[in-house]
Amino acid sequence: MGKGEAPNSQTFLALPSLEGIEDTLGFIPYPPSRLAALPASLLRTHIAALEANTELQSEFTRRWTQQLPADAAAFGALAEVLESSGEISGDPFEETAVVKALRQARALTRDPRQLFQTAVTEVWLRFKREEFAYARQLTDSLLTAYPHPTASDAEALLSLAALTGKLNKAVELGRLSQPFLPGSAESFPAQIREAASELYINAALGICGERIADLEKRLEDAIDRYLPAERAGRARAELMARPYSMTVHCTAGQSALRIAKPLDRLQPIQQAYGRGETKLVRALLDSASEVARRGRPGDKSLGHTFQEAWIRVAIGDTAAAIGLLDNVLGALPGFSSDNLQELGAAAAAGQAMILRARLAAARGDPNVARRWARDVALLWETSDPPIRALANEMRMLVRARSNP
Repeated sequence: MGKGEAPNSQTFLALPSLEGIEDTLGFIPYPPSRLAALPASLLRTHIAALEANTELQSEFTRRWTQQLPADAAAFGALAEVLESSGEISGDPFEETAVVKALRQARALTRDPRQLFQTAVTEVWLRFKREEFAYARQLTDSLLTAYPHPTASDAEALLSLAALTGKLNKAVELGRLSQPFLPGSAESFPAQIREAASELYINAALGICGERIADLEKRLEDAIDRYLPAERAGRARAELMARPYSMTVHCTAGQSALRIAKPLDRLQPIQQAYGRGETKLVRALLDSASEVARRGRPGDKSLGHTFQEAWIRVAIGDTAAAIGLLDNVLGALPGFSSDNLQELGAAAAAGQAMILRARLAAARGDPNVARRWARDVALLWETSDPPIRALANEMRMLVRARSNP
């Protein structure tokens, strides 16, 4: 992801691809709306590019550790490459290559920044290995140890707070770091950025109802108060599109109809659902599935997975929703770090698990229902209200299925 120059800064996204006869690794930047509309045929070398890039990084970091065996940064980089490539399996966990690299990095440094980064990496390792209680405990420790983080550290902690359902802490951290806002937001007054940040974080964590309505009004008022009319319309469209998309499950699709210009493949599906155009919804979902088949399950956003699965359930295609959730949630070890640490994805992880648990319970599948309900309860054990209410629902589901 990159951003253009101020004052009309625009966010650009790029997927790696192999270009030319020498298979050069290339990144072509597109605005989000154009990237979302790229045909599947143009993504044909994406996976090959990812694999080639991972191989290059792995070879480079291994040589680095061999040539500089006392360099903590080398072992930290190796741990990140192993984690990103999904090489995290094996028991006991302490004997895996990625943990050995991580702990060697810790042993070789006293640099607070490097120590912090290794701790963050371990949280995501534990999460990807489905060790949800460990992931939550490590997150709680980090949040306690860094009460006044730098903006850079706040960005990493924000995703962890969202992952573990700590709504209030996520909002607090969002005041320090707002990488999830569009690039143009950098030129907006602080009052607008803070209002947009709080709305985004609440929407990402699945908050519905009066609280979201109040936050939407607060942002609307801030835009009207602090921006001239000629900028207000564009600011409103850019800052509210994602929150409208993330609250579709709260509004039966009606919030999506307020999106002025769809930014990705998901939003047109949501708008069609909001208009009641079920036939179009199915066609768009089929198209999205065709694109997804050309990628790996771990390349798909957990946020998009949750929203797409919810719509499939809403139109009566529960079997496809279950297949989608099982495919993506079953691929956690293969998720890239950047994918998981994106705020919308981190916040949606628990929501996707809850939806899977509810679907299993409705279908009379107690083992699957209990599995995902237990995992959410562990991950969100120290969550904030109203997230805690969902965690309590999952605990009740575990008890109910354990005591028929």
